[in-house]
Amino acid sequence: MGGVTDLAPLPPDIVQGYIAIDGRAVVRVRATEIRVVLAVTGEGPTAQECQKVVDLTIARLKATWAKIGIAPEKIVVDFIAFDYWSRDLDEVKVAVRAQALQAAKSKADVLLGTIFEHRPPAINLQEQTVVHYPHSLYHSFSNAYEESVAPSFRRDIPFIRLPRPRNTYYRGLVGDSDVQPRELPMSPEISVVSTVRLYFQSPAAKPAVEIKNLGSGRLNP
Repeated sequence: MGGVTDLAPLPPDIVQGYIAIDGRAVVRVRATEIRVVLAVTGEGPTAQECQKVVDLTIARLKATWAKIGIAPEKIVVDFIAFDYWSRDLDEVKVAVRAQALQAAKSKADVLLGTIFEHRPPAINLQEQTVVHYPHSLYHSFSNAYEESVAPSFRRDIPFIRLPRPRNTYYRGLVGDSDVQPRELPMSPEISVVSTVRLYFQSPAAKPAVEIKNLGSGRLNP
């Protein structure tokens, strides 16, 4: 059963040294979309015949779904390939980094402007941008029973379960973020995640000690 982890208390030197702005909110939202993943298999004397059986099955499924109002563009047939690339990655990273920075600044405006009479000055920041390619966003599982041999109604004939192949499907990137895609992940896509953390000076921080070099000399009375 999932839960929300409480924030750990910070050590005194961290509390008095700086303020780090992170944010997370939990909101209950009714689901607006659903994704159904089906694995279509076929039997035949050759690979070509198996592919024909699979293609006919998919065609029948699409025709049946069309009768209940599922548009063809809502159906994605994936051939489980992982070599995806985009020539626009550099531009996308710049754009998503700007969105992450804007989200952090918006949090700072709300939190610092509400808590402190005078907004503390910014003293540092961190940034991380990561590209997730589709090959890392697929999920595989074995559609098989845990037990391979089970008792049957006849003691002299054991019941042996038939092994089943592993199923693999595109799950997509799912995570907590302030800015996230509005659509359900369907077809394989490259996901770019950027995180920006802003640091602000804590009002409790000790001021830097200024060392003044007064030199040496003799005072005359």
